[in-house]
Amino acid sequence: MSNKRIFYAIRACGFAPLGSRTYVALKGVQSAGMSTAFNLQQVFELGNLQIYQQIEEIPEVTLTLTKVFDGQESLYHRATHGATGNSLIERSNVRTSAAFSLFSDLQGAASGTPVSSVEMSGMYWEGLSISCDVEGNFQESLNLVGFNRTWQTGQPFAFSGAFTDTEIASGIGVQRRQHLIFDYTGGSTVLDVNGAASNTASGTILGSDIYGISSSGTNDRNANGDFGAHVQSISVNVGLSRTNILEMGRRGVFTRFTNFPVEVTSEFTVLSTAGDQVSATEAGILSNGYNLSNRTIKLSFAQGDIINLGTNNKLTNVTVNGGDAGNNDNESLSYSYVSYNTFTWTSPFQS
Repeated sequence: MSNKRIFYAIRACGFAPLGSRTYVALKGVQSAGMSTAFNLQQVFELGNLQIYQQIEEIPEVTLTLTKVFDGQESLYHRATHGATGNSLIERSNVRTSAAFSLFSDLQGAASGTPVSSVEMSGMYWEGLSISCDVEGNFQESLNLVGFNRTWQTGQPFAFSGAFTDTEIASGIGVQRRQHLIFDYTGGSTVLDVNGAASNTASGTILGSDIYGISSSGTNDRNANGDFGAHVQSISVNVGLSRTNILEMGRRGVFTRFTNFPVEVTSEFTVLSTAGDQVSATEAGILSNGYNLSNRTIKLSFAQGDIINLGTNNKLTNVTVNGGDAGNNDNESLSYSYVSYNTFTWTSPFQS
């Protein structure tokens, strides 16, 4: 019997190493979008207004997934399983296979034999976004691209890691504002969803251009326990561009390499208490005649993940937002940074 609708409880996604059909279910996924673009090239001829032939080139398959930080392996690590290391270049060209299954709309969880499934083989990751906000869950969004997707009826592949009707029973659970760590002594403890001691981490480091952040990049507390900078949101974006290499005798792509340099951007929004305090002159405010210095940026999470953007981040923009008359909103400050080729995400959950 066919479904009358598709909704979140009966959709499931999984990744498998390239060449394998043993898919591991992805937990904590919030959204999944797929698209296929058929690239056509037109050929006309002298003597005829009508098209001579529409040549079909290689299709472009895109998969975009969004997942909460929840003490499970990230999309980024699962999609680059088998990489030789954690640096950006070591994970840039690792490929994965992805599967997406649809189950009966009479079920409460994605289990058993699906109504239909689609497999996408040889997928490259092409974009990664990390979003943290004081009023929401911490999330990652991963964009993957490839050339192959095949719909099938039933389940011709293994799909491990069954879904159940129970919530997370152990671990820290979904990460929120209290799970970004500004502890620099290693002595504080974060409690999990059951109130038990969990992972400790130390060392979120932000650019000292941000008002309230110390010269060493720490967000220190005063005697009342208040932070120097009242961080409202954080975003990190890594965007890869890729080039296909073709060869005679083959219709498909020989390889699809990453174009370096790769831009890594980050933005931090803080509550304004004294203005942005960023000075800039055409002569430069520093002794070297410039206005900016390189900054270290590192994000540390209670679940044990550390995202390191390296030591060469420079401020590109600072913007004052809000505080308008009659709107009853507070002024906030946004500081944007850019670096290149440096992005390292380490996690106790990566396989």
